[in-house]
Amino acid sequence: MVEDGFIKHEPNSDYPSHEDFNSELCFTYKNKNVLGFGDFTILENGYQPSGGGKADSVTHVIHLTKKETASTKDKIVVYHYLTTPSEEADNKRRSAKTIAKAYNSRTQFLYTSGIKLIEGKYPNGTSLGMYKRIGVAHHIELIHSLI
Repeated sequence: MVEDGFIKHEPNSDYPSHEDFNSELCFTYKNKNVLGFGDFTILENGYQPSGGGKADSVTHVIHLTKKETASTKDKIVVYHYLTTPSEEADNKRRSAKTIAKAYNSRTQFLYTSGIKLIEGKYPNGTSLGMYKRIGVAHHIELIHSLI
């Protein structure tokens, strides 16, 4: 059983500060009489590893997920930490600013290898590809801790 829980926004600057992850399979798959599930992590179905805009005009974004409880129902929420070119024109400083935003919020998330990567990259920032790896590693460990 597979669901695409990540809501893709284009351009990156359209991401809200946080939003629900549109898959509850980590909470419901056992009741569906299946052995496992997939949710594409923070990568949408059909993700292409290359492409995107030029680095000097791209909004840098890190996606981190966490479990929250609304009323009596558990859900996964995606937090988007982003820095736009209008906030910081210099690409390297934009990267550092994005990693700083995630770093400053890291204690609200499960401590995973993704969070450790953020700590290791702070305060200097990193590449856009590393941001994806951070989010994916964190999401996989979060889901693993829930099942």
